[in-house]
Amino acid sequence: MISDEAGNRGGLILLCMPLASATILSLVDSFAILLAQAYQLARVRLASASSPILRLVCQRDRVTSERELLRREIVILRASRKSIAPHKRPEYHAGERLAILQLKRHRGWSVRKTARRFVIHPNTLRSWIKAIEGCGKLSLFEDAVRWNRIDDLVRWASHELRRLCPQKEFGTRTIARHLVRAGIAISRTTVQRVLREEKPKRPSPRKRPPMQKAMDVPPHDLLQPSCPNHVWHMDLTCIRILWFRFTAAAILDGFSRRLLVLKVFIKVPRQLNTARLV
Repeated sequence: MISDEAGNRGGLILLCMPLASATILSLVDSFAILLAQAYQLARVRLASASSPILRLVCQRDRVTSERELLRREIVILRASRKSIAPHKRPEYHAGERLAILQLKRHRGWSVRKTARRFVIHPNTLRSWIKAIEGCGKLSLFEDAVRWNRIDDLVRWASHELRRLCPQKEFGTRTIARHLVRAGIAISRTTVQRVLREEKPKRPSPRKRPPMQKAMDVPPHDLLQPSCPNHVWHMDLTCIRILWFRFTAAAILDGFSRRLLVLKVFIKVPRQLNTARLV
């Protein structure tokens, strides 16, 4: 009895010790490998047994083990995704969003449970559901072209300004102000988001291909007239003064860029007014 109690106490002491030693870790790993190999050997023998009941039990055990391993894998991936900041998490693509909604329908999950299992905000899932029902943005479920994507040249210029001016006084607001002065519409939050991303490579200058003239057709040279009064250009501009709105119409000569006529209309001119002006 004394030896048994001493053995139990020793086992408790071994279990309570922190697994910080490499020797203890290798010992635990060796026992785990030994038990796993013994378990695999027993299951292989059951799979080749003559009794159909034993083979069925072996198949059921294999399916249960595979399900448990997949569950552990999903738990690890979900925990890894939760540890990432919400604004840095990878987005779900259109096909993945549709698959998530299909799983929600088949499983009978609520919005909160589905959002918790896929590590997304419930309002995001509600916006997907509205898009499917026709009340939201249908572009969430189709590979649409992102027209508001920042060009690589603008992203590279933002990183270059930060590299050339590392002072604290030269912040993202100043970078956005300089880009706006250069004619690029960009906000401070967009500059902050671009600086958090990886710096792109310097894009090569784009060369506009030359205009090809139509074959067997005499060119009219509308963009480059060869003599005065060959091509005229008309432009309409709306001017607002206090609560009054005026429309200014001008006609220019394409060759000399001379102002031929300028007239201000109180109302928006119609086709007859512009024809009389010409």
